[in-house]
Amino acid sequence: ESTNADLSFVTTSDVVQEFIADVVPTQTPEEYLNKQSLLRDGKATVAAVLLFADEPQGIIPKHCGIKVYRFKTTATEGLRETEAFIPKTVEGCLYKQIRAAVSLTKELIQEIPKMGLGSEFESVEYPQKTLHEFITNAVIHRDYSITDDIHIRIFDNRIEFQSPGKLPANMTIKNLTIQRAARNGAIQRILNKFKDPPNRDVGEGIKTATNAMTSAG
Repeated sequence: ESTNADLSFVTTSDVVQEFIADVVPTQTPEEYLNKQSLLRDGKATVAAVLLFADEPQGIIPKHCGIKVYRFKTTATEGLRETEAFIPKTVEGCLYKQIRAAVSLTKELIQEIPKMGLGSEFESVEYPQKTLHEFITNAVIHRDYSITDDIHIRIFDNRIEFQSPGKLPANMTIKNLTIQRAARNGAIQRILNKFKDPPNRDVGEGIKTATNAMTSAG
């Protein structure tokens, strides 16, 4: 789907300049984006904006950010009176957004106290792989036509990741760890081309995340 964004948002951005220098230094940004079908009728597509605009949220507002909450409770629902702070917003291109959201979530989790083996409190820990995979999965596979952000809710006893949209194609709750389906194929494929990519593009993210939690007990 095309946007009304001028090509300069994705052909002269800092993000695309870094990407071209790392991945295809022999091409110009416009040449590369055209070859990847990320430009249409002289306009940037949604995928191009999400991947290569420095501030996609200014072009596609309320469709592509991440909200991070911290609720000081184990209740089934987080209410305003249990919020540790006003929810934080993570923005930017998808590549940087994933890294920033993982870092922020990890930082907030480490502030949750739990009783250790002795009488002293220690920090709660979740596997880094699990946090990274679930956030990456939400960013890659969410439905970008829905006017909503991704929501990460950190409770005293759990973390909830809410990704806008229903499960794509043939995916169900039961086959999440054994089947794969790409709602946003261009995003999934091109994110994997970035330096130190957040995804492997082989469909094992959910399985990796759940295995890491199992190993952690």
